[in-house]
Amino acid sequence: MMLSFLVSRAHARACDQKNQKNQRQRTEGIFSQAPAAGLDMDALGARMLARKRELMARFEADGLPSPETRTFTGHDLEMSAPVEATGNA
Repeated sequence: MMLSFLVSRAHARACDQKNQKNQRQRTEGIFSQAPAAGLDMDALGARMLARKRELMARFEADGLPSPETRTFTGHDLEMSAPVEATGNA
């Protein structure tokens, strides 16, 4: 009887810790912080969906663009210009 109680308590504690970790992750992400910054999440979702549909239509019509690389050599890919340094590195 005592063993089953201890096992159930350990399971409950593990579930609580997992839920706390999931809640922390949700409050730390960019999409969790966006509403507090005044961003309209419904409008953002609509813009993202419209952009996705636009890109999907373009890719279906023209195919995917050729991949480009900035640093890798010894290949048949097109080389693009280096990215400008942002000063954050």
